[in-house]
Amino acid sequence: SPSSRSKPPSLSSSSSSHSPASKVETSSNAAIVEGLKNTLASGMAAACSKTILAPFDTLKTVQQHVEGGTSLGLVEAARSVTSRPGGVLNLYAGLGVSALGSMPSVGLYFGVYSYCKKIISPMLKRCLGSEREDGKKGVCSDGGLHTFSIALSAAIGNTIASFSRVPYEVVKQCLQTGQYSSTKEALVTMWKAGGLRSFFPLGGVSIQMVSTMLCNLRQFNFTTSSMI
Repeated sequence: SPSSRSKPPSLSSSSSSHSPASKVETSSNAAIVEGLKNTLASGMAAACSKTILAPFDTLKTVQQHVEGGTSLGLVEAARSVTSRPGGVLNLYAGLGVSALGSMPSVGLYFGVYSYCKKIISPMLKRCLGSEREDGKKGVCSDGGLHTFSIALSAAIGNTIASFSRVPYEVVKQCLQTGQYSSTKEALVTMWKAGGLRSFFPLGGVSIQMVSTMLCNLRQFNFTTSSMI
């Protein structure tokens, strides 16, 4: 009978499933998942790279830690480190702090960066690019907006990550230069000496932000441009 025949789906239900609100929600959920994936992957990668490069990082810190106005060469720095009690293992001083500290720091950076890029880039295209909701011509090119979204996302991620990066860098460098013999001693002594401020020296966060921001912007612009 005609009444038993299946009815075609209503236009209202079809249009509601593809509404702008549902697209934004889907994009936001995808951005969260992508951000979490990048957080976990980059955190594990950071721990591995810190472990492999620990001896070189220790030698670099010792060379930069100038006493008496005389800097050490590479060989002299290696002799200075290995001559302490513990020998060659001193090249891995501060590894635990560095590896554990870099995981949340790098994870935060890449996670926030990935999430912000997924959200900011489509939003800029809808407001100023080729996908303007009012149907008018875009004010800026999509390529320019994409580059700007990368730069802005990297800046946001770097700002947040810098606050978690400074404390473990301070403790790590104290261990590498032989000021403390263990992580526990460093944490307890530094806390007693100045509390939380000991782990955030004057200008430490701003220096971290400036030193990594330009490098990260160039790195991500180059990497993303080569993938397009």
